[in-house]
Amino acid sequence: MATSQNLPRPRPRKESPAKQLARILSGPLPELPEAKVAVVAAELRRMRSDRAVAVWQHPGWIELVGWIIRQVAASDPTLAAVHAVRNAGRAVKDPDYARCLAAYLRQVARSCSTEPAPSPAEELTWDPPEDPCSGPPATESLASEAAGLLEGAGITVTANTWDLIAPSIDIAVDWWANLSSRTGQVGTDLLVAARDSERITDGERLRANFDGPTARPLVALLVGGDQQGRWARASSGREAGLLYWALLVRDATMTGGPPPEPPVPVRRAWATLVAWIHRAMGPTAADRP
Repeated sequence: MATSQNLPRPRPRKESPAKQLARILSGPLPELPEAKVAVVAAELRRMRSDRAVAVWQHPGWIELVGWIIRQVAASDPTLAAVHAVRNAGRAVKDPDYARCLAAYLRQVARSCSTEPAPSPAEELTWDPPEDPCSGPPATESLASEAAGLLEGAGITVTANTWDLIAPSIDIAVDWWANLSSRTGQVGTDLLVAARDSERITDGERLRANFDGPTARPLVALLVGGDQQGRWARASSGREAGLLYWALLVRDATMTGGPPPEPPVPVRRAWATLVAWIHRAMGPTAADRP
């Protein structure tokens, strides 16, 4: 007869990365200067002031940097860690925000590759002219921002589906830029024009760049069109296009602002459209018996 001593012990449930992050941010953290995120990160990288050295020796900072490196191994974690400390309070209180923040930090870390140490002769300045890791260059693909948004929304994207979505983002960016140059519109006006089928001919529409059954849900995902986008806009009062939110993430990364948080209706619309794209693609070779 088995006794309680002989029964196997249940394995402890593994913490998700977002829960790990929230736990770390709920503990003691170093105090950072009230300055631009990029400026603070630049000073911390140099580690030539007592203040910077104290931050790197702080147990909470060490644990946070370790979390970032586990997520993105070949990265400079400094900028992402500064963002994390600045947003710690909200991430601890709101699990959904912690998940969005975790995805955002991974995106920031991916944009910051490791760099050689600065020259000892380099003069430390509080406000350097340009931080090389303040954000990705404007010409870089928005695919990494889009991936972080989908991941932060808890949406699982298969490899085959992502292989379709990722290059489509670059196509949409080029199309959007051309539309702006033709119409002279920017901002929200450009978003509205992108969905206006009466003002854009069939050959000029974004959908003309894509073929097959995936074209419609793919365009709806990128620019927030179709019934899902309309429902999300009506429910949240915010734009629903994945491309729009990827641009918001890019802007936040470059300016040091807080990561944007897509509202629940927008995230639900993305989840529905990604599922439609996956189904429209049909079974892959790996799915077939």
